[in-house]
Amino acid sequence: MALALLATGCADGPTRTGAPSTVPAGSSGPVETDGLVWAADQVVHLADGTTVDLGAPVRGYVVAGAGVFFFPAGSEDEVGQVGTDEAEVRLASPDGTVTDTGLVWMTRSLRASPDGRHLAGIDLGSGEEDRYGTPVAETVVVDLATGDEVVRSAEAMGDPGDDDLTALYEDVELDVAAMTDDTTYVEAATGVLAYDLATGEGSELPEGEEPPTPPAAQDAVESPDGRWTVVPGRRLRHRLVAADGTMLVPMAGTDRWVLDRWLDDRTVLGTAVEGPGRGARIDPRDRTALLSCVVPSGACDVVEATAGKRVVFPLGASHVSGIVFQAGERP
Repeated sequence: MALALLATGCADGPTRTGAPSTVPAGSSGPVETDGLVWAADQVVHLADGTTVDLGAPVRGYVVAGAGVFFFPAGSEDEVGQVGTDEAEVRLASPDGTVTDTGLVWMTRSLRASPDGRHLAGIDLGSGEEDRYGTPVAETVVVDLATGDEVVRSAEAMGDPGDDDLTALYEDVELDVAAMTDDTTYVEAATGVLAYDLATGEGSELPEGEEPPTPPAAQDAVESPDGRWTVVPGRRLRHRLVAADGTMLVPMAGTDRWVLDRWLDDRTVLGTAVEGPGRGARIDPRDRTALLSCVVPSGACDVVEATAGKRVVFPLGASHVSGIVFQAGERP
């Protein structure tokens, strides 16, 4: 079947200039942040039909502000690959302009709020150094409407006066866990923090409480509102069952299909399959492409442009960083 990309880091680090970030004020619009977003061949496709050319293949990205904030890939092997390394964040606009932001963040930590107003990440190189020369990690959140940092905090990231930060960070998974329009959730070194974007203040999450997870990042068979459930079918023909027991067969338009994650309460995503293969087996000659279906109508859209492509999804928006679809052949 289609292969999920692995999220691993790259060894080469960025060059730090020490200059402040140059994220332009007023960059909180006008791109559309809702709906299905995907990237292939250095172009990001937004749900409203807008395309944004990044000028380079992409490691990871988010849609926010005036366009797409991203880490360019230095080689084909880096496409869709993020990790604990740092890289320079760039901003690509729909008009084709690509600019440096001055932000150098851990690649897997880049996130955007759903409304596109705030950008967050973890800065591993600007904080106070411990006795071994390792800087303390800092959570950073930028308001794209003003260009201002509303959060820069080393809270719960260790004490550079007492800790060996390199050793500390080897045993934890620093990351921006999630963002809402009001809050940024951070997996810090000594706990999970929630930063209020209105005040910039952080507080530790109570024990047992988890950061919210976007529907498409949950790998869930049940829709976010609990009204529909994906049921595997024979021969890769997944169905949808409503809470009242109503069975819905998606109108995929292909012989076989798989549904594996929900984008929202009404939209389920998956893979369309057509070609000489039969049953549950995906033949190397099969053609696969991104599939989007809606409930309760069952209408589907096969994103034909994804067939044969290595597709990368926005960071934090999917339980896989991307999928390699087969070019195959039509029956």
